[in-house]
Amino acid sequence: MRCHFPLQTPNYLIMKKQHWFLVLLIVAMANLGFSQGITGTNECNDPESIAVFAVGPNSAKVSWIPSGSTLFEVEVGSLNFEPGTGQFDLVQEVQADPTSIRLSTLLLGLKPGKKYAVYVRTVCPDHSTTEWIGPVTFKTKRHESGGVIVP
Repeated sequence: MRCHFPLQTPNYLIMKKQHWFLVLLIVAMANLGFSQGITGTNECNDPESIAVFAVGPNSAKVSWIPSGSTLFEVEVGSLNFEPGTGQFDLVQEVQADPTSIRLSTLLLGLKPGKKYAVYVRTVCPDHSTTEWIGPVTFKTKRHESGGVIVP
């Protein structure tokens, strides 16, 4: 006489399989970067779409897309200067509202008729910085004869 027992997986093995599945799922999510949604992010992105506009004889405006960051450094120097070497004509730190879509800052004290290069970088929450982005080049306007300044 042959006895037949139904083949069932014991409950403790089912629980063990579910436990390992959960562990594998968590590891896979961490490797794919999904854990950022749980733990938060510490993003530090490069500024994007740097542009110079409203150029006058002694000033210009520079703008960029902040890409989620809130603190930036802007360096302006003669054409072909190397940012971060102290050879700049002007350096500014710009604080941004986190909801800003586009930032701009006014560059003052520029010389009329001179060619400049502008670089922008992000100051990260841990006080490190991204690489300098640029150059964006421009030339300030010359003063018109008769002392009239052209905007």
